[in-house]
Amino acid sequence: MNIILRELKANFKSFLLWCIGIIAIVAGGMGKYAGFSSSTQSISSIMDKVPRALLAVFGMNGVDMSTASGFYAVIFFYVLIASTVYSAMLGAVIISKEERDKTSEFLFTRPISRVRAITSKIIAALIYTILYNIVTIAVSFSIAKMVTPESFIGGESGLARDILMLGAGMFFVQLIYLFIGTGMASVIKKPGASSGSATGIMLATYFISMVIDFTEELDFLKYLTPFKYFEPKKLINGGNPELVFIIISLVLITLFLSVTYIFFPKRDLYI
Repeated sequence: MNIILRELKANFKSFLLWCIGIIAIVAGGMGKYAGFSSSTQSISSIMDKVPRALLAVFGMNGVDMSTASGFYAVIFFYVLIASTVYSAMLGAVIISKEERDKTSEFLFTRPISRVRAITSKIIAALIYTILYNIVTIAVSFSIAKMVTPESFIGGESGLARDILMLGAGMFFVQLIYLFIGTGMASVIKKPGASSGSATGIMLATYFISMVIDFTEELDFLKYLTPFKYFEPKKLINGGNPELVFIIISLVLITLFLSVTYIFFPKRDLYI
């Protein structure tokens, strides 16, 4: 029995639905940009009238939406939120679904170790995470090239470069929440509660990122939320991620992955 193929098949439907959602977000967002750019009304003049608190909630704070890269950065903010929800739920479900579906006895009584079983599950989750990113970048490339061909290629300030940078940043953030999900599923005994806990952590860190945008005095909290590690507004127009956030991301990924491998093999399974 190939566990990787089994998990890929079991999680394909949800992967497909999330990809369709991402396509809708990017297509709808860039379509609005095409409408705004052809309008006589300035996007900047509209944004100047919007309260700062509202801009922070919708990821528009500090972004020049009059440019293709700035507008895409706002769209990508929603893509990032959707991606983290998907990753957190995927990580939790792929580990805990045997207990949830009462198939633990079928899988874990096979002549394989628990470590090998969860490794196969994690590999399947990583495959879907990588494919998710490829779909996001490919769709963004295709739609952006159709809507804004003049801004698509432009060296350090081109939209193509910005899409790649944002995709790379999203991948790090996805991995963090993916392994938060696997870690929660390994620690929490109730199989149905792990996905909710992982999503709750995601929402809590998103709330922290919003609070930071409300006031600069709370900027020190940025180390507590992955949403601040690879901010879209800081990666566009030639921006690069900060080394400290790359290091923190790798530490968190290693930490939660270690939690998965330490706790799951020791726990009593719910059958």
